[in-house]
Amino acid sequence: MRLSIRTSRIIAISLVLIGVFRLVTDTLHERDANYWMTFQDSWLRYFVRAPSDGTVLGWLNAQWFKLFSLPCGISLIYVREWFRNGSGVRAEFHHWSVRGVWIAMFFLGFTAIELQKQFHLFNFSTHLVEGENPWLNHLAHVLSAICAWTLSGWYSLPDDAREEPKDS
Repeated sequence: MRLSIRTSRIIAISLVLIGVFRLVTDTLHERDANYWMTFQDSWLRYFVRAPSDGTVLGWLNAQWFKLFSLPCGISLIYVREWFRNGSGVRAEFHHWSVRGVWIAMFFLGFTAIELQKQFHLFNFSTHLVEGENPWLNHLAHVLSAICAWTLSGWYSLPDDAREEPKDS
């Protein structure tokens, strides 16, 4: 299955924006673990890095937002290649080894962050929030890698334009 080029770009840009937003809130959380309290009574609370409030949405935010991590990363590579090459992404993006290396690099980076939160190996200020379980973090990143692999195979390239599927 391939998405149309337009749909590929919309999804990729959306995921990059989600990833950048979450990176900013993760960084804010490292500087001040209580920054999220500004959003405590707002629906935005479920999109920023914050401890679970005991609700399903709070738990999903604290524990499972990581499912977006690798799809956001591989989408960043797709968008980077798209802008770097002018009209579109190089065909190598679809080669299993290229996608695999990018996904593996993101996976290793996110795993290092999770190990830091769990064991404080690298002397960073990041830590687990309430409602976050270390072993579920690793499971979430494995599932995220599977999602990224699948999504990167669905993204269309300019070479696919001759047989571009119609959006319904």
